[in-house]
Amino acid sequence: MSALHIRREAAQNALNTLLKQPLATLMTIFALAIVLALPVGLFAALNNLQQLLGQWRDQAQISLFLHQIPS
Repeated sequence: MSALHIRREAAQNALNTLLKQPLATLMTIFALAIVLALPVGLFAALNNLQQLLGQWRDQAQISLFLHQIPS
């Protein structure tokens, strides 16, 4: 038996196992998608928040309105 044949047989067995249990397979894929998406989403949210706070600091200003009293 060649190494390629063994790998092909293992892949076929794995695929058959996945197809026999479609609900478990879909739940596993869904869980992996969430696990991979959470860090990316958190990174994007923190990056956007950091940019927003940086722009907010640069635009800080104080407005002073004086009322002139007639004498």
